[in-house]
Amino acid sequence: MARFFPFVGAVRHTIWGWPAVLNFFLGGMGSLFYAVSFLFDGSLSAHAPGNEWGFWRLIGPGLSALGFLAVVTEAGKPRHAVFLLQHLHRSWMSREVLAGGLFIGGAVGYALSSLPALKWLAIAAAVCLSVCQAMMLYDSKGVTLWSAAIVPLQCLSANLLAAAALLLGVALWTGTAQMVLMAATMVLILVDGGAWVVLLRHRPTTEHRNARIPLFKTSSFLIALGVGHLLPFLLLVAVLVINAIGDGQGVLMHSLIPMTVLMVLAGGLAQKADVVLDGNSLRPIQRGENFFHRYGAHGE
Repeated sequence: MARFFPFVGAVRHTIWGWPAVLNFFLGGMGSLFYAVSFLFDGSLSAHAPGNEWGFWRLIGPGLSALGFLAVVTEAGKPRHAVFLLQHLHRSWMSREVLAGGLFIGGAVGYALSSLPALKWLAIAAAVCLSVCQAMMLYDSKGVTLWSAAIVPLQCLSANLLAAAALLLGVALWTGTAQMVLMAATMVLILVDGGAWVVLLRHRPTTEHRNARIPLFKTSSFLIALGVGHLLPFLLLVAVLVINAIGDGQGVLMHSLIPMTVLMVLAGGLAQKADVVLDGNSLRPIQRGENFFHRYGAHGE
């Protein structure tokens, strides 16, 4: 069997910067915050001050809009962003832009008119936006770590966890009962933590083993898993236990839950930064290999 040697070795390459990280974080969290909020619509709307939970739900499209705005600041010619819609048939980035526009427009329209059609349009577009972001990473075949099969699942689980944590914080602010939300957040902490560990241990080839090395930096490792998963889980367990024995429930709710939300969001941001900024090693090119087959010709 012939052996192939790299013609161009694996190299770290700056593909996107912090604006893209913010887009992945804010867009994914905001879109699923909006969609997931409807699962708890009955209890949230019933307890919100003045029955105005619909106002708080607009946090979702607002965060997604901020994410897109951050990307615009990174673009060399922001006015050319409209041309992204010309590649819907093959570009996940184009689909993300379309889904984002439909989501933001549908959510604002539903808040103003309460038309059910706009509600379902906004929910469907919100889910599509998060999926497009996950697939945009996975479809970048030239980047070793991003092409791992676990990446889309980890991206979606991180978005869901951040959305649930934000929803928990808003529910506390509006005086809504948080027991179900706390339980859901604890489950998502375990799911996303497991997906992150699988990503760290994913090493089918030498390329993948080398690509994940930057993710083991002590600071990012501690923030992503320690601050973003372990500590929030323990805090929520403490809140549930103390709530069960009925000792100081109100004080703990208003002190520990905000800490939990901030920790989860910090961990989620650290995960996005690790994947986008540190996991960006390009695959090596071997002699005789088709460059466009390896890296793709769509220029994303």
